[in-house]
Amino acid sequence: MIREINEFLRYVIDPGKVKALILLIQSVALLMLIGCRVQQGYDQARYEAEAAELVAAHDAEIKQITAKAEAGIYATQYLSSAYEGDAWKVAQWLDCLDARYHLTDEAKALACWVVFNRVESSEYPDNVDEVLWQKGQFCEFSDAEPPTEGNFTIATNQLSRFYNGDIRPVPSTAVFIAVSSEGVVLRDSWEETAKTQHWRA
Repeated sequence: MIREINEFLRYVIDPGKVKALILLIQSVALLMLIGCRVQQGYDQARYEAEAAELVAAHDAEIKQITAKAEAGIYATQYLSSAYEGDAWKVAQWLDCLDARYHLTDEAKALACWVVFNRVESSEYPDNVDEVLWQKGQFCEFSDAEPPTEGNFTIATNQLSRFYNGDIRPVPSTAVFIAVSSEGVVLRDSWEETAKTQHWRA
């Protein structure tokens, strides 16, 4: 019986055809494997490119935040509500500068310190309001309009640095300011001499 079955299978199944079929199946499997490898390579390359873009964008954002933090754009310490009036006045002055010169946040942050230094100096009034209203000093100043939120934030943050004894971006001698569309320059002398110190933003 077994011999008869074997003879029947040899009659029905052509060994040459079986080999061809096996070869075809192997070829298809190989092509599928190659296709998967190629697709995997494409996917890997796309993933790496997208990851690199995300890392670059993240690094750029961190650098921007760090630069602003170093410039004092963000608050470093708490500011008492007792000084909100001062922040409001300084922010109004920043609005006036903005309207005329379109300054960067860093430039406006630096500009605040000429006001604070004058408040500290015995040669100028001892409060923010009187410093800003001193005749012939800050001709750009006007308190006719409420300040923008952005400038109020900058003024508040700089005041928090000033009143809390944070690291100063300029020494207390920087009581003169020059403002232009190119930015802000604080100086320790009104007249330009070889000894005049400058701080720019």
